[in-house]
Amino acid sequence: WLHQSDATLTFPQALVLRYGRFEPPERRQPQVAEDYAKWFHGRLRMLDAHLTQHEWLAGGRFTVADIAVGYALMLAEVIGLAKDFQPQTSAYWQRLKARDGYRRALAAQDKAAAEQGVKPGF
Repeated sequence: WLHQSDATLTFPQALVLRYGRFEPPERRQPQVAEDYAKWFHGRLRMLDAHLTQHEWLAGGRFTVADIAVGYALMLAEVIGLAKDFQPQTSAYWQRLKARDGYRRALAAQDKAAAEQGVKPGF
């Protein structure tokens, strides 16, 4: 799952960000961003299938695998791709966000952002 998150799920998201947001307007490629958004959702199939049978990714409990895949799902939410999650993946993402540790991490992130003069939150 660590490879799935970092090498498989976040790669197409990086291209969605680059060609949909980060490039100067004249260099943006909406079709590329759209194609890689579809590719990202195609790459979610393994996760979607796993989550029909399991609450967590490894060992029947919350592990670092859930944190790594959770990052990819968080990034998907930030860039607008979460709206097309399958129901089981959406429910899993909601479980991850409901964890106390996740909420504490977001609060720490927002505090650090504010201290640095950066707009906190997503």
